[in-house]
Amino acid sequence: MSQKLIGGRMGEELLGIIPVREELGVVERFRIEKTLYEKFKDDAIRVYLSIDSKKNAEEIQAETDLPEGKFLEILNFMEKTKAIQLKTIFEIEVSNRFEKR
Repeated sequence: MSQKLIGGRMGEELLGIIPVREELGVVERFRIEKTLYEKFKDDAIRVYLSIDSKKNAEEIQAETDLPEGKFLEILNFMEKTKAIQLKTIFEIEVSNRFEKR
């Protein structure tokens, strides 16, 4: 998914992307937050804590008040380090349909 965010029309694509964060234990969450802080300081922590697996990327960017380039850099880093998954609304809807069966 990160290639879609890095390439082309970023702003239009943020609306259809949902960052998904897994519930982690204390140690794993501390490790992820430490890595994010070391690379991006408070900006990445604000983004990470704003991810609730429901808001789209555009809503999170507006909430954290980060420039789009910086926000995308943080999101892509989080995905690369497996702190989050970036899913399209379609992927989430399909997944939800299968879970309900």
